Amino acid sequence: MSAPPETGGKALRFALIGCGDIGILRAQALARAAGCRLVVTADTDAAKAATVAAIVPGAVSVADWRLAIARDDVDAVIVSTPPSLHQEMTIAALEAGKHVLCEKPLARTPDECRAMVAAAERTGRRLATGFNYRFYPSFSKARALLDSGIIGELDHIRSYGGYSATSHNQPWVHDAGTVGGGALRDIGIHLIDLTRDFLGDVAEVKGVSSGRVWKYPGCEDNGFALLTSSRGNLAAVHASWTEWRKYQFRIEIYGSRGCIRATCFPMMTQVTWAAQTAGRTQTKTDWFPRWALGEKLKSYKWVVVESFVDELQAFAAWVHGNPSRVASGQDGLRAVEIAFAAAGDVGSTRPAPVMTTTALDPAPAAPSESPAALRLSIVALAFGGGLRECLAALRSQAAAVGAEVIVPFDSTLPDASGLRREFPDVRFLEMTGVRTPAELRSTGALSSTGDVVAFLEGHCRPAPDWCERVLAAHASTHAAVGGPIEKGLPDEGGRDTPLNWSVYLADYSRYMLPLPAGATHALSDCNVAYKRSALESTREHWTTEFHENVVNGALAASGATLWFEPSMTVFEQRRLSVGAALRDRFSFGRLFGSTRVPGVALPKRLAMSAAALAMPPLLVARVVGNLRRRGRHRDQLLRCLPSLAMISTAWMVGEAVGYLTASAGDALKPASRRGEPVTA
Repeated sequence: MSAPPETGGKALRFALIGCGDIGILRAQALARAAGCRLVVTADTDAAKAATVAAIVPGAVSVADWRLAIARDDVDAVIVSTPPSLHQEMTIAALEAGKHVLCEKPLARTPDECRAMVAAAERTGRRLATGFNYRFYPSFSKARALLDSGIIGELDHIRSYGGYSATSHNQPWVHDAGTVGGGALRDIGIHLIDLTRDFLGDVAEVKGVSSGRVWKYPGCEDNGFALLTSSRGNLAAVHASWTEWRKYQFRIEIYGSRGCIRATCFPMMTQVTWAAQTAGRTQTKTDWFPRWALGEKLKSYKWVVVESFVDELQAFAAWVHGNPSRVASGQDGLRAVEIAFAAAGDVGSTRPAPVMTTTALDPAPAAPSESPAALRLSIVALAFGGGLRECLAALRSQAAAVGAEVIVPFDSTLPDASGLRREFPDVRFLEMTGVRTPAELRSTGALSSTGDVVAFLEGHCRPAPDWCERVLAAHASTHAAVGGPIEKGLPDEGGRDTPLNWSVYLADYSRYMLPLPAGATHALSDCNVAYKRSALESTREHWTTEFHENVVNGALAASGATLWFEPSMTVFEQRRLSVGAALRDRFSFGRLFGSTRVPGVALPKRLAMSAAALAMPPLLVARVVGNLRRRGRHRDQLLRCLPSLAMISTAWMVGEAVGYLTASAGDALKPASRRGEPVTA
């Protein structure tokens, strides 16, 4: 397998094959997409190719698409032709060493799609499918809401997309020989991809289709699919060419505590949620006024171009090895497999619908690996005490999976030489002076060599199977996986002091079991593991100081998944005096406040600081709510309420100071070292 083209950080150079209606919009997007440049257009109609090339200064045109993909100054190809041409053009481009973004549907049949995916795997090039609806703000917002856990565990999905077949001005859209089928292969293919993106991979398809209205040979007017995911969740999908009102496209996602409704044209996302199942609900709606105005003033094509810009930038990021929301060739294949399984054999004049039931083969998770193939690095910090116990708990299980254990430390670590003698297999990295936890974490990350890099703090002792659970969780495609933080070891937790209980509940009640496995918006750096690729994609955010909220925020913004895995447990063992607890709370409150106000004007910082001083009761209420929802540790709550109120006040005073000064004090690197990479 040869290496992908090296772009050296320069713009990805594109050839555009197909200069029809969508090709024009693709060229307009290429003229604006950061990190992308149109080099050449190709179309059998030379005049069309020249017209589209003129959209981007410096681009040229050819009539033969083979000449376009053969050029040395082309890194990637967009295939924007009727689907009957996708297989030949895409495979030729991949074999010419180019990455490919192919319009939907990926091809006419599953077999054609499989040949394209196989060519991408064989050549080592990226193959993406043009599912630009993933980048519509209403569906991006729905994705973020689902990942946040606001509606609880996913239960089921309802999806509908429809318009009148007469709305299309291209006759080939109704030609099964060109597209592969009808509504499910047309508007339905976007619907299937988005539904599957929310639902998870599909294990079984039950379908009903009919073609009694338009009677296009081999094309269904209406296709209905009932999808069952590999986790047992359901989705009902309906794609229609007989929608007589206007274009309709909507997805409704139902969870254990609420639902999300997302539409386009108009662009809208609405979430209704409750704190607990059957609890009192509240509703919030996002209307995306910029997109609504753009559609009204400039037509729906403006919306399409905006989504193409985002999709192209995501494709370029993927080519460079970064996390991306762009749909892969495998995603395109699965959508076509599902459409064909649901549609069955649609005749031109069949008077009655035909039901099909198909069990789909499990989809290979392209980026995932078996746990045995992954190398694990563990970065353990001497923070909060308990490092010796933490390393002892890791010793045998780390050896069993071949994991490296790294301990970055500074001059404050007691008995460093004794620890080195006791744990000769651990790599100790000594840093001069006194360092912050964020600096130590960065040192460990920079020194690690594993495919997966896990972080622990000494006061969080891992369960006996923790290493195995980390590797098993990372056999999936998730960028970051975190787990629960329980209080003490099972036979010790109930005997701790009210102060230590208060610190635990304030910090970790949100990560306390029971919690379901699933996507989340928050993971604690006391128990989290990242894929190497995820760390590399966010390197600019942590080479000097590794803060969980910054790194996780960057991953989430890129479309990567943060995942909570309930079996990946650690046990918090921290022991604090009153003075140490107050200093700890104040310091981290100030750090939190300072990271929220870069560039914020002083009047607003004053207002935020004043508001923070009124927040301690809300912090206490949040902890109480977490315990009530989980039904645990209520016997500890009454005895630790006074100390919980005390440390919550210390946190909010620190946060107020952080807002006011826009400085984290000693919680971050001193100004003299700010911006310098850490070195051991």
